[in-house]
Amino acid sequence: MLPALRSRTSMTRVVNQLLAARRQQDAFRVPAQNSSAVSVLTDEQRAHNLKIWPGVPEAVRPLPIDYCPIDPVEFDKLTDRFNPQVTMWKWLSLLVAIPAVAILTYINLIATQEHTRPEYKDWDHLRPRMKWPFKDGIHSPFHSKWFNAIHYDDKGYETSDAEFSKHFHHGH
Repeated sequence: MLPALRSRTSMTRVVNQLLAARRQQDAFRVPAQNSSAVSVLTDEQRAHNLKIWPGVPEAVRPLPIDYCPIDPVEFDKLTDRFNPQVTMWKWLSLLVAIPAVAILTYINLIATQEHTRPEYKDWDHLRPRMKWPFKDGIHSPFHSKWFNAIHYDDKGYETSDAEFSKHFHHGH
């Protein structure tokens, strides 16, 4: 570009090329519906903006875009190369993910399960090395009185086996 700036005729040519490039960029700005140079909001748009931006002053709210930043035909050309991936993930979702969620839901919620808890064993590696910094210091953050034994002062489970079977087997 430096040699082009040396002569006045080349300078004019460069400026014309830059202006042509700018005009070409502006050609892709497709005006949206009801677009105008000054965006004046109707009462309906103001009410809608109040719902979207509660408590935000109107001067601070972002202005609606009154043009499409890219030509829709160009956009379709750019996104055509992703169609195979979109199709693949659509079918994987429909044929694999949704049935997997349905099957796992059935297994966890509907199918009967035999609840058993392991026998309490007072092993050293199961004892916490320090007390927990909340509640009584013995119970962990996600403590279950049915399944978690307290490995502190040889307490074991908080509930008896009879209470456990009554609670989880509904008295059967």
